[in-house]
Amino acid sequence: MGWLSIVGAQVYPASIIALKSMQVARIESRGLALLMGLVPSFGYAVNRRLSSVFWGQYQAALESFRYDG
Repeated sequence: MGWLSIVGAQVYPASIIALKSMQVARIESRGLALLMGLVPSFGYAVNRRLSSVFWGQYQAALESFRYDG
């Protein structure tokens, strides 16, 4: 579970508990990379979302330095 394993070669195992009924997909990182290459619009959407996550984490880190003592 998680997006971090998409961008790296390491495995990040996790356990989750769903609060509501849901459908999930399991895609190996190699398969996801292949899909992103075959369907550029999908690859763009994934990269855009990841960039948004990274930007949010970067902004949070900057804020923590601003207010740290």
